[in-house]
Amino acid sequence: MKVVLGCDPLLQPLTGIGHYTNNLGKLIKEHEQIEELKFFAHGKFFSDPIVNYDSPEKNTDSQSTSFARIRNKLATFQSVVKAYQLLQPIVTKSALKRYGSYIFHSPNFILPNFDGKKVVTIHDLSTLIYPEFHPKVRVDFVNQAILHSLDTADHIITDSLFIKNELLSKFSVNKKKVSAVHLGADPQYYPRTKSDCECILEQYQLEYGQYFLFVSTLEPRKNLEGLLDAFMLYREKYTNGLPLILIGGLGWNNQRIVKKIEKLTSRGWGKYLGYIHQQHIPILYSAAAALLFPSVYEGFGLPVLEAMQSGIPVLTSKNSSMQEITQENAALINFDDIYDMMLAIERLAIDSEWTSLLIQGGLARARDFSWDKCANETVGVYKLVSK
Repeated sequence: MKVVLGCDPLLQPLTGIGHYTNNLGKLIKEHEQIEELKFFAHGKFFSDPIVNYDSPEKNTDSQSTSFARIRNKLATFQSVVKAYQLLQPIVTKSALKRYGSYIFHSPNFILPNFDGKKVVTIHDLSTLIYPEFHPKVRVDFVNQAILHSLDTADHIITDSLFIKNELLSKFSVNKKKVSAVHLGADPQYYPRTKSDCECILEQYQLEYGQYFLFVSTLEPRKNLEGLLDAFMLYREKYTNGLPLILIGGLGWNNQRIVKKIEKLTSRGWGKYLGYIHQQHIPILYSAAAALLFPSVYEGFGLPVLEAMQSGIPVLTSKNSSMQEITQENAALINFDDIYDMMLAIERLAIDSEWTSLLIQGGLARARDFSWDKCANETVGVYKLVSK
């Protein structure tokens, strides 16, 4: 089979969809059933855009962080998005016109006008279910793109059964053309000893097992305001409790979140690290006391899997995909109940017997996922549409 893979998400620093595209491209390129794989983005082909996590020069730096902020800011302007909507289909159709015998796979919601077989990955329906968590221009653009993709795709991939079922309940789509394909976590996420982590921990002035961790974009959908409120209650009760370390870029509508982080850090109860080197993130997972990820809504929740595979307990919400991914091997809370969340944080800090059970259960559950499995099942979808 010959495949064209959209690689628009492979802009540094990588988001969750960027990691998905990167791992998928890397494995499909070497898959025995793939005769040829071409990478396509922004109206042109790329020889090999895959990011090598082991190369520091290809990981996040201040330049790519600045670019990400500019990119995200431009995406909130209606005039920029409209110009993109007008010009991109024309450029894309022209560039792809000789590749009708290939399967085109968009890993990021949006399918171009393409004469051959088409596969699209719909990661979630957050712009439809929670439009208040996105700028209006993004809501309009993504919802329109989803409708177009559902109408024109030969097959649709979702990250979870939850999103598959939600999609089928919201749209008139033949369930035979929708497949749930779980994501994986990179092999670099695994349990580490204190000595394995010491060198990197020193750089961030952190102690092994002595901090809680949050990893994701700082935006309303991640329920950071709720997490910070609950965490402040925990630290007011336990003045010598563990700090909260936050990793991730600044997302849309973050002003209230930033103010609460400033309040947290001013009391010495946490640190905001922003974007950090990709190589360092697995180590900071392994050395954390637990991951705190009480998101309002997720299509998969990759940080949850990364944490379980790293051998640390997880606090997450008992909604959307998170319960499906953890299968009860986590501290599951109501995301809108600050007191419930505070009690779970408290228990993670003091109940070693319970956290040990969560760690063992999480490690066992994490073995059900891998990028190899994700790639193989994705190639299986290609086989279906090529018949």
